Amino acid sequence: QQQMQQGCGGGPRRRPRGVLQTGMEIRIRPDVANIHRASRASNIDMDYDERRARYAGKIGTIAKVDPRDQSIKVRVMVSPGRADEVWFGAGAVWDPSGLEQDVEVQICPEVEKIHESSRETGIDTEHDRRRARCAGKIGTVVDVDRADHSVKVRVPVLPGRADEVWFGIGAVEPAPLQQAA
Repeated sequence: QQQMQQGCGGGPRRRPRGVLQTGMEIRIRPDVANIHRASRASNIDMDYDERRARYAGKIGTIAKVDPRDQSIKVRVMVSPGRADEVWFGAGAVWDPSGLEQDVEVQICPEVEKIHESSRETGIDTEHDRRRARCAGKIGTVVDVDRADHSVKVRVPVLPGRADEVWFGIGAVEPAPLQQAA
């Protein structure tokens, strides 16, 4: 039985990429509209939309998974020793462990959330204007600092010009998949 749990290679089994499971640490997407869209897609009503919006860009832990409607209950720490749990559509969260160099990300469209996420990771205000002009744009990850939860992103800002700037991970999310034409 122990061998079955460890898998064929003898090492511990790894969670398949993209599979949301109870106990997993996730990031709630920073774009509130995306959170609400994912909740409606999972047939979650609007009763707790304000609570869901409050946690945009925050780290949470999956407390329960309901595969029938693709919803997850997420536990978010709101203060030391105090947590809140609320249901989200599975599309409202993402796994930051897959964030690596050359991955395309969407920068949050809300400048205030970009700055809030940057302060949470210890990034100062020096380049806030540069971060603000990246709001809502697609960029490419250049570097990831897992120790402080920050990410350096190259973002096209003008035709033929890109800027590289650090963001708190809470200000980014995986870019929407491009549809084949």
